[in-house]
Amino acid sequence: MRVLVTRPEGDAGRTAERLEAAGHEPLVAPLMEIAPVPASLPGGEVQAVVLTSANAAAEIGRRPELARLLAARAFPVGERTARAAREAGFTDVAEASPTGEGHALVAAVAAACRPEGGAILHPAGRDVAVDVAAALAGRGFRTHRLVLYEARAVERLPADAAEALRQGRIDAVLLYSARSARLLLEVAAREGLSDALAPLAAVAMSEAVAEPLRQAGHSHIAVARGNTEDALVEALRTLRPGVG
Repeated sequence: MRVLVTRPEGDAGRTAERLEAAGHEPLVAPLMEIAPVPASLPGGEVQAVVLTSANAAAEIGRRPELARLLAARAFPVGERTARAAREAGFTDVAEASPTGEGHALVAAVAAACRPEGGAILHPAGRDVAVDVAAALAGRGFRTHRLVLYEARAVERLPADAAEALRQGRIDAVLLYSARSARLLLEVAAREGLSDALAPLAAVAMSEAVAEPLRQAGHSHIAVARGNTEDALVEALRTLRPGVG
């Protein structure tokens, strides 16, 4: 199956390799670009660092001014983020939530940490699916969300992806967030590709990700049974033969 991969560069490359290994033909077309954002640490002791993205872990590893965070215990969402935390230099990394879900992470942190034990930091992008810091603050913890990067929307699709859509050479598109779903619709409309986009099978990480497409009238949508890339690729595999 010919699959459009909409993740930012880096993430998209890894997903493309995985799709190729599964026998698919990926075409990378990032809808967002990751751009670092200056940040400074709050004062006081940090007892834990909550990581909901591998990008945040990588940013910490790259910035000397954030090095003291590496001494804190890291709580990652998902195995990939746990691996990125170790690569960044964290030595105390809690077992990653197997589902990759934010609410499971909140419960794990609340069970392992004490409200009086120091601040809990949530380094992340400017836009987050789950505000872990707010959720933990509601449980009595002193928290701080540290914005390290932002995902900036692209203006246009890569020329090869746009041409492949025009010629009907794409079967499916993978969508990891509601924002990426909205951006795909916006970019397609801007480039006169809405009609070309309509026949594609959309494989969405969750019902929330699928919702912008449903509202736009798309009906051929597969939703992953779990908030992980494993589940997303499995949903792609189960698309009926001959689609696309």
